[in-house]
Amino acid sequence: MNRLVVGIVAVVVVAAIVVAAVVFFIMRDDGSGEGDASVIPVSTAPVVRADAVVVPIRSAGLGMPSGGMVSDVLVRENDAVEEGQLLVKLDATNAEFALERAENAIASARADVETLKIAIEKEREIDDESRPGRLEQARSALQGARERHLHLSGANRRPGASVSAEGAVLEAKYAEAVARAELGVEQAAEALLIARGVASSANIPGTADSRASVAAREARIANAQLAILDLQNALEDAQDFEEIVQDAQDAVTVATALLANAERDLEVTVVETAEANRVFQDAYLDAEYHWRSVHNHYLGIQLTAAELHKDPNTLFEEWGVDLETVFDRDNLSFPNNVLEDDPATRWNELKLFGMLGLGPYRAHMITCQDVIVPRGMRCVEREYEDAWRAFSAARENYITAEKDGMSAVQAAENKLVGARNRLEDAERAVEIAQSGRLQASAAKIQSDLNAAQAGLQVLLDFADEAEVAQAEAKLESARAALADLRPDAQEIALAEQQVEDAELLVSKLESGRDPLDEERREARVAAAELRVTAAETALEAASIALADTELRAPFSGVIVGLNVDAGEEVAPRQFVMSLADTSEWELVTVDLDELSVVNLGEGDNVSVVFDALPDLEMSGTISRISRLGEEMQGAVTYSADVRLSGNDPRLRWGMTASIRK
Repeated sequence: MNRLVVGIVAVVVVAAIVVAAVVFFIMRDDGSGEGDASVIPVSTAPVVRADAVVVPIRSAGLGMPSGGMVSDVLVRENDAVEEGQLLVKLDATNAEFALERAENAIASARADVETLKIAIEKEREIDDESRPGRLEQARSALQGARERHLHLSGANRRPGASVSAEGAVLEAKYAEAVARAELGVEQAAEALLIARGVASSANIPGTADSRASVAAREARIANAQLAILDLQNALEDAQDFEEIVQDAQDAVTVATALLANAERDLEVTVVETAEANRVFQDAYLDAEYHWRSVHNHYLGIQLTAAELHKDPNTLFEEWGVDLETVFDRDNLSFPNNVLEDDPATRWNELKLFGMLGLGPYRAHMITCQDVIVPRGMRCVEREYEDAWRAFSAARENYITAEKDGMSAVQAAENKLVGARNRLEDAERAVEIAQSGRLQASAAKIQSDLNAAQAGLQVLLDFADEAEVAQAEAKLESARAALADLRPDAQEIALAEQQVEDAELLVSKLESGRDPLDEERREARVAAAELRVTAAETALEAASIALADTELRAPFSGVIVGLNVDAGEEVAPRQFVMSLADTSEWELVTVDLDELSVVNLGEGDNVSVVFDALPDLEMSGTISRISRLGEEMQGAVTYSADVRLSGNDPRLRWGMTASIRK
């Protein structure tokens, strides 16, 4: 039963109900009858009828997971296949080579790990073998440091102190050095008395020693001048060194600020890129929806993924569509007066039937801007062109936004890496500069220079006092030498620190392997194992790529619509065949009118008859009813799905049927 007949039947049923109601009210209000007479209306059960199409319980359009050359097609049209059965195979030469290379890479990475572990074990053996010798040296150094600390602190010279043999030797050397220093002080004091003319006897004649002292004074003047020159050079070097260190520290400050700016710029760039991608993606999805809607609205075509990115002219040429011909009522025909879609055409004849206004309630189709077909074909073509241009532009904008975003993030990351490298270089420059710090600061050198210049001036101005100055210098030197033998608090603290350092070294050697060295070794092994993990990931990807050269059945069913041959080049996800599970069937109807839909509910049982099999009647169950109606031929219709309770070998995909309740 076609939809035109359904519309006529619906009108007749409504008219009959109206007539019955009018008769009922006339009879009830007729004054000629008795006051207690009444008319009992006849209740009629509503009848539900609708046209439907037979479809398999499950179907799928299949495409290859990846692109390439088809090497084998293992099924034919109408073949029954099982779930997981191999259907089509691509040339897998490159994928197999990639898999072999990934397997070799894993073997190499694992061998590197084993080699590294053997080398580390050898390092540990060498460390263990050399540790006793190093421990012995450290213990000896510790003993020497302790003896020196006891000597400098005076503990060895206290009454009743227990002094070791090494301590006794050290104390003996110390006593000898003190005796020599004290003798030097006495001799320098006596020389000063002589230089000043204070002697046990007066009018001592000149001697060879006095003449030698004059020559020595002149030599001291020359040495003083040379010393001043050296100090001036040292002062210039110290001043330059301090400027170098300060410049390096300033560079660290600048590099730190640049690093903070680069980190902040990277965060901002990531956020801005994500927001821009989201905006362009939304625009692309909206344009894609409109592009699909234009095809569905005018021709009832649901675009496939392969058709989505083709322009209207290409699609019309592939489909054989000429809009003026397709929208010509004279070219629209339905064999045997049965309204159904012709599977040989890409467009939907049922959609054209409604668009051309061939139903009983509309005279013509209204297209964009209320232009009547076919005079409005230019308007339809313009809608196609506008939708395609908008979709193409949105797609290009989205792709460009993604590329620009990736470039911006990469640039920000490069800037961050550069800032980190600059900071590391600046910090390293500070370390290098500070490692070469002079023993004396510029202020100390300046002080020494002033003293040397003053001493030289004394020698030059009071040449006759040379012997006195020399004697005074010798005396001061002797006293300084004696004072140097008596340790101060700084030397004692330094000796104590040396003892602690030696004890720490001995403790580390006694405790075994250095934990820091073990951490470094474990880090090297971990890095090598990470390379193994990366190789395993590459192998997994190669295995997936090899598996993608095969197309297997996702479920058991029958092959229909085979669209590929061996030797063809196919693109990823390109449609190659359809698979239908015909173990069960269901009906799909889209012309359930509003008078009928209110009398149906999901789970209701209905009877089904088939146009091609008049002797076959089956039962079914309503599995779905649409909530939203669609205006078709001047009436509102709803779609519904009916699950058949049985099966019949004569049923075919696309057969027409009628449901009744």
